[in-house]
Amino acid sequence: MKPVDFICLFVIVLIALTGCSESGSLLNRTLDESPQIAKLEMVDRYQVTVVDASLLRDTIVLPLSYFTEELRTVKLDSSRDDYFVYETSVTIGNQHILVHGNWDAPYKLFDKSGIFITDIGGFGQGPNEYRYIYDAQLDETNDRVYLLPYMDDKIFVYDLKGNNFDYIPLSFQTDLFNLFRVNPVDSMIAVFRVPVTNEEFPIPFCVWVQNMSGELIHGIPSVFHNVGINQRQAFHNRLFNRSNTTKLDIVFYGDTPVNDTLYHYDMINNKMAPRFSVDYGNRNIPIHRYLELPMHYLAYTYGLKEIIDPVAGRDFVIANIQNFIVDKTTLKGAYFKLINDFLGNIEIENPFEVFRNGYYVENHEPANLLEILENALINNKMSAELQKKVIDLKESIDANDNNYVFYAKLKQ
Repeated sequence: MKPVDFICLFVIVLIALTGCSESGSLLNRTLDESPQIAKLEMVDRYQVTVVDASLLRDTIVLPLSYFTEELRTVKLDSSRDDYFVYETSVTIGNQHILVHGNWDAPYKLFDKSGIFITDIGGFGQGPNEYRYIYDAQLDETNDRVYLLPYMDDKIFVYDLKGNNFDYIPLSFQTDLFNLFRVNPVDSMIAVFRVPVTNEEFPIPFCVWVQNMSGELIHGIPSVFHNVGINQRQAFHNRLFNRSNTTKLDIVFYGDTPVNDTLYHYDMINNKMAPRFSVDYGNRNIPIHRYLELPMHYLAYTYGLKEIIDPVAGRDFVIANIQNFIVDKTTLKGAYFKLINDFLGNIEIENPFEVFRNGYYVENHEPANLLEILENALINNKMSAELQKKVIDLKESIDANDNNYVFYAKLKQ
């Protein structure tokens, strides 16, 4: 079994579902029973959902089944050593599972039953090889996988059998954190980057649209001013996108917290439409990210706590993590904890890492999964039927298996 040499982006731990949370009482109620915390405002001719942060108090518990259809469990093919994967991100398609690469392993494509199909390119510095990928897209409509490498002037292109095709030249070289989306219908490509222009990064756009030949069609200037509630121009050094709806959602954010906005980018008309923001009023603004689901908006907020290590010296760790949710229709919301009620009622500690491309998805190395299931059984808070399901899964796992992928389609 290949060792896991990095901390999984999403760590699941079991928690007791009683007691109190940092943000208030931990309540056994539904989102419909929560208060209205947001209102609709017109900003730059767009209707924006704006949360009043002062109205957030209590914390509710929401099951994964509230957001998704039935959970699927897939044991990835372990018939050969070179089929094994790391605990990396996963893209779920209609017929395929694309497991993202790592520092020393390429992207790997499986079918939905877990059978290995092919490596997508290779790790290295030779032709059609890569060392670090910013973003990836599985395009089953056109039988393609697209990979956007770090600090490069092209997008790698492969078919679903692993054959490579000519690169797609980019209008500008990638620099800081970059994201992209290929429109499967007309093959136009939108490329996103942090809105910075200086001598080191002279690219004039924070978003540009091009064709497959690299010809620039249009773009939004890098001096783009975030439109939202009580906002000011600020340095943003991060991008966030999860593509959980039919809209192309994007969030520019930074380590210095200011009011930010979730946008929909209209690729055809080159418009950045604000859709979701939070008014923190006179409160200290936490570092935050926003996520869109088909029927909800989520926010992930946290602070940084300074620590002094005798060996490493001064450092910072993430502290005071809080997630809150808003219903798009009722505008009701609350802080929330997310539990996997399909699998032992274990808490999904960071919902922002498990919702992507219209699915809930997690990827677990078998030893880690066994530990999760054992803890769930020790801290038993499940029905007899669910307990049997967890026990059966646990007993079916071999420590030498390839990874297990769990996924569930988001309700629309």
